Amino acid sequence: MTGRYSLPIVTVPPVDLTPYASKHAPAFTGTAVFGGAAHLSDGTPGAPALAFAGDTDTGLHRPGNDTLSLVAGGVERVTVAADAIRLSGPGTVRGVLHGGNSDTVPFVGSYNAGGDLSAATYGFGFINRNTDGHLRLVYRKGTTADVTALHLNRDTGAMAFGGAIGMESLRVNATANAVNRLQVTGAATGGAPALAADGADAQVDLALTPKGTGGRVRFGTHTATADAPITGSIEIRDAGGTIRKLAVIS
Repeated sequence: MTGRYSLPIVTVPPVDLTPYASKHAPAFTGTAVFGGAAHLSDGTPGAPALAFAGDTDTGLHRPGNDTLSLVAGGVERVTVAADAIRLSGPGTVRGVLHGGNSDTVPFVGSYNAGGDLSAATYGFGFINRNTDGHLRLVYRKGTTADVTALHLNRDTGAMAFGGAIGMESLRVNATANAVNRLQVTGAATGGAPALAADGADAQVDLALTPKGTGGRVRFGTHTATADAPITGSIEIRDAGGTIRKLAVIS
C-alpha cells in the first residue's frame, strides 16, 4: 500500500473491526505516522511484538509488567526492568551505564546467563559519584561487593590504591610542578625489585620518613652477634638533611 490508509469508524468503542477484515494486515512501503500512542501485544521471544519484515524473531518483547526485553534470534538478550538491567548470556558487555546515584560507569565485564549487570561474573568500571565528585575504578567478581582498586581525589589530586581515601593500601599525593619521582621496578627470578629515586635532577635523595616521633624505619631481621670491628660505613641523610653514617661491621 503506497497511499494513505484509513478506516472511517463511527461506532462507539469498543469497535468491531470484523467488517474490515480484508484490511487487517496492510503493507506499508512508506512511513507510518501515528498521532497518538501505538499499543502492541506482549509478543514472545520467538515472535516479538515489534519486529522486522526480514527478521521476525528480532525486536521488542514485553515479558511482564514494567519490563521490556530486546530479543535477537528468538532469545531475550537484554531485559530492562524498573529495578535492574539483566542480560542473558554468557557474553561480554561494553558501554556506559547510568546508575541511581547519578553515577556514570564506562563498564567492561562478562556475565552469566540471566545475570544482572550489577552482579556480573567479573567486570570493572569508572564511577563518578555526585556525592563527593571523586573518581573510582571499581572491580567486582560475582555478587560480591565492589572493590575500589583506584580512587582519585578531586580536591587534592591524590591517587589511592586498594581502597577509598582513608582506607587505602597506597596513596600517591600530587605535587605541583614535580620533576623528581619514585620509581618502582620489578625483577626476574633471582633479582631484587627496586625502589629508587628518579627525575630531572642529577642527584635525588630517597626519603623514607616514619610517622610521629616514635616511628622508625624498619629493615631486615635482626641477628645478635658478638662485638666486631667496624669495617666501613654507609652514608644516609636524616630527616633534617644532615648526612649520617651507618657503621658496617662485616
